[in-house]
Amino acid sequence: MYRDGLLVGQYERVWEVQQTAGGRALFTPRLYTEDTWGSVLAVDNFHSLPCYHMRTFIFSTRPALADIAHTDRMMEWTVDLYPKGVWFRKSMLIAWSGTYDVPEAVLRTVRIAITCLSVTAPDPYRPEPDVRVKIGILVWGRQNGVAHISDVAVRVHRFSAQNRVLNIDDALDFDELNTPLYTPAQPASPGNKQGSVYLKY
Repeated sequence: MYRDGLLVGQYERVWEVQQTAGGRALFTPRLYTEDTWGSVLAVDNFHSLPCYHMRTFIFSTRPALADIAHTDRMMEWTVDLYPKGVWFRKSMLIAWSGTYDVPEAVLRTVRIAITCLSVTAPDPYRPEPDVRVKIGILVWGRQNGVAHISDVAVRVHRFSAQNRVLNIDDALDFDELNTPLYTPAQPASPGNKQGSVYLKY
């Protein structure tokens, strides 16, 4: 019997599957669940947050997948999570040709803005100062008391001195996440009954 991708209660079958290299790999924890390679971003008391609120998370990761990296330098990151939409306030653009009014805009989206703080300015001794990464964001929820991955957003991006920020919109469904408290939530909703949202970056 399979449940959540595992063989449950069939110890003989588990032993049989583990006799091959491919079978053992099925029971190996995936890299994306390790804290070495990312961080859990939790937003507690989600329903009490004001509209257009932003939460900032700061953390660091290793620069390469190899156990022995060519450098001990850690990659520094900030992640700005906008779970209740993005509001660009009215502003003025001042240019040499004059000033221009920029109207306000509201985006009904759950935005994740990822900034690489480890990007350096171009250096003649480093042929490629850019940072090329594959970013995976796991969104999980609970259903019948079992935690499971409900959505995955993956991007390959090159951070540079001119391009330090990656915006990922609609990483979670805005309307599903921002369901009012008086509406019964779906069982597999990313926000659980305690009003918390969890992302793994």
